[in-house]
Amino acid sequence: MVGVFCVAALAQYFGGFFPGESKDFMGRLVWPFIDFVTLKSSSANWAAFFVTPAVVLFFIKAFSTRGRWPYPLLFLLTSVTLYLTQSYGGYAAVIAGITLYLFRAQPYKKFVISLLIISAVIGAGYLHQHTTWKYQVLTGESDYRYANSAASRGDIYRMDLSMILTNPLLGVGMNQYQNYFAAHQQEVLEHELNESHVPPHAHNFFLSFWTSLGFFGFLAMIILILGLFWRTKFDPGSPAVFVIVAIMVHGLIDSWYWKQDTAYIFWLMIMFAYLYRLPVRGKK
Repeated sequence: MVGVFCVAALAQYFGGFFPGESKDFMGRLVWPFIDFVTLKSSSANWAAFFVTPAVVLFFIKAFSTRGRWPYPLLFLLTSVTLYLTQSYGGYAAVIAGITLYLFRAQPYKKFVISLLIISAVIGAGYLHQHTTWKYQVLTGESDYRYANSAASRGDIYRMDLSMILTNPLLGVGMNQYQNYFAAHQQEVLEHELNESHVPPHAHNFFLSFWTSLGFFGFLAMIILILGLFWRTKFDPGSPAVFVIVAIMVHGLIDSWYWKQDTAYIFWLMIMFAYLYRLPVRGKK
């Protein structure tokens, strides 16, 4: 199904076959995560959230089944879709998940070769991204009327800290982050956030739970994730655990959980990490 999603998203990106915008103002792939009333673009991060787990899973399936059809094609489709979202968090997530998997699944010498290949891919991606508007806005090479994502996240994390210090045990309440932010930004930041809208979540997977559900919500998620890692011990035969690693890496700068589509994916990966095993290469 993610493969079908990617075919449709790429068809819209390059051909504009469906209603609604296919790109945001920076040329990032956003469809089909668009406003259903205005048909205007939403954040490209939602498409990145949706596709990232599949990139990791399809790579593992292609690797563990020795390139058996159709996994290499699905890996290529999802990788291209993710790349066009220009989600740097998504890139880092996929690299982390795949690198850890290869470390656990390969002998040391083969892993070193894999690491060199991954480094070459990162270098090629950087050379291309250096020419994009998003990269130039992020690094300050080009001006934009709003703060770049690095600057705005600084303000967001300051607000997160204020919420935690003010409401450490219970948080500000489920779905109240945006209201609290709007009401207290002048007090905490001494200015209004230079963004097109007040953010709906903490832009960090774990802090999103702490700010909304308090310390006990944060602790519950920590126990769940660490318990999963302890149980699976990053076994290459449990591919979903490497997706969880990718989600946690991406979750350092954004939050998967504050949209239903991606929240479902998170819990599916938790379930699969406990239940699903693949044959490990070289073992019967």
